[in-house]
Amino acid sequence: MKIALIGNPNCGKTTLFNKITGSKNPVGNRAGVTVSVTEKAVGDNTFADLPGIYSLDKAVNEESISASYLDGNVDLILNVIDVRYLSRSLYLTSQLLTLGIPVVVLLNMSEKTEKNGGKTDDKKLSSILGCPVKKLRKNEKDFSSVFLLSDVKTYRRFSGSAAKKYERFDEIEKEVILRGKQSVISDKTDSVLLNDYLSAPLFFLVMSGVLLLSAGLFGNVAGGKISSLFSLLSDKFTARFDGVIAPFLLSLIADGILKGIAGVMSFLPMILSLFFFLSLLENCGYLSRAAVSFDSFLSSAGLTGRSAITFTLACGCTAPAAASARALTDDNERSRCLKNLHFIPCSAKLPVLSCLLSLFSEKGYLLSPLFYLAGIFIALFFCKKDSSPKTDVFLLEIPPLQKPDFEEIFGSVYEKSRSFLFKVCTVVFLSSVIVWLTINFDFSFRSCVAENSILAVTCNKLKFLFLPLGLADWRIIASFFAGFAGKETVVGILNVVCNGNIATAFTPFSSFNYALFLFLSPPCATALSALKTELGTKKFAIVFLRQIFFAYVVCSALNLLYMLFNV
Repeated sequence: MKIALIGNPNCGKTTLFNKITGSKNPVGNRAGVTVSVTEKAVGDNTFADLPGIYSLDKAVNEESISASYLDGNVDLILNVIDVRYLSRSLYLTSQLLTLGIPVVVLLNMSEKTEKNGGKTDDKKLSSILGCPVKKLRKNEKDFSSVFLLSDVKTYRRFSGSAAKKYERFDEIEKEVILRGKQSVISDKTDSVLLNDYLSAPLFFLVMSGVLLLSAGLFGNVAGGKISSLFSLLSDKFTARFDGVIAPFLLSLIADGILKGIAGVMSFLPMILSLFFFLSLLENCGYLSRAAVSFDSFLSSAGLTGRSAITFTLACGCTAPAAASARALTDDNERSRCLKNLHFIPCSAKLPVLSCLLSLFSEKGYLLSPLFYLAGIFIALFFCKKDSSPKTDVFLLEIPPLQKPDFEEIFGSVYEKSRSFLFKVCTVVFLSSVIVWLTINFDFSFRSCVAENSILAVTCNKLKFLFLPLGLADWRIIASFFAGFAGKETVVGILNVVCNGNIATAFTPFSSFNYALFLFLSPPCATALSALKTELGTKKFAIVFLRQIFFAYVVCSALNLLYMLFNV
């Protein structure tokens, strides 16, 4: 049996899908989290999580995916409804009841209504609609009873214009839902979060706090502890197995693998804290409010507030942020957003920037928020330069503010940390091994000093490209190209080629200029692949070359100015 989960955006479809199937799909307290169909088989049934949709009429972008899916061989529709917006949700329900497919209505958030003294009469709603209606409970795990309800087929038809239908749905809401006491905390908070003058500075302060906490407390302090632990582990391993195993293997493990992984693992607290804070902001409903607040600001670049969500998600990872752009209803806005999305530094760039800036200045990580702010303005500058017709009027549903659901937040952080650790165990591990081999052998495969190695000779042949940047050290060049596998790899490789002392490859200025060059350069291969998928090969190639050229020109100009004033 093929079972489709469908409903309005942010009604709880994906949360239900995860419970039924045991999946870990991303969820969030905002519209547009799910932008494509996800299917998973459980026994004899195949469940499909569909993007949120308000109506089957004139569906666009990700909404059209949901409408088209129902044209296929669907045996049962689970229509998830947030009872707080019952009247609005029933318009889609009324359309689903006409498709000739069994429908079961699942009422979400009824517990919150009841907690405030309200009541939802699911039996009365069932008799009105002529289809099974069931309340969803937060801790419910057995959904077998839901599928037994699907045999009822006495569906009610609602006729008349859309306006007439909504009048009837308003009446139905009053008949089946008794509203309890309404909290005024959300309204009072929104008067600040959505204030025309306070919202933008407040968002900048919030994001600055997130970046400083991640880079400072969790990066420098906790990350430093992990780095020291791996250094100790490397020394202990060398002392314990010196003379026991072959020097070749001992050096490979201690100087290659352990030092390479140490350089990346020290970033783990920083990256996890950034993921945690971003998930927290999304889960409590703040992210959607930021989108509304920045609508007028972004309009000068031909964007709407929806792009603010995509740009903010890019602070975590460019790949899922690119996928989230499918929620942008205007194709021109979506194209402009995608073409400049990679100017926003991702979570993998943050620790690299923090590390390099700490070589520029002891408190260099304090510059991290300024880099992110610069990324936003550069992205908006190019968005404005890309001429295109005016975008549609911005409409976005603001979800209610809610207490953070830490189960969802930690679940999201767990999935992202697992992805990070997988990259450490694969990409960084392989990169460290390859770099160690190419730094210890020459082209005749004889052991040699690092300066005569395969890696050094190869990178030195490319030195002419990096001379204008003031970054002609072969160790820096090697780390730059390794960074395309993953930006976290940059410091790991520097750790290997510099034998654990990265500072030997830089002057204070070159460390700053390299941080700037990496900040302006394209992201890792995974993110680039996601952008290519969304933009198409031709547009992607143009965007990629433009970004490389822009980074090269800016950093070359900065290096030229530095040399002129420091003769």
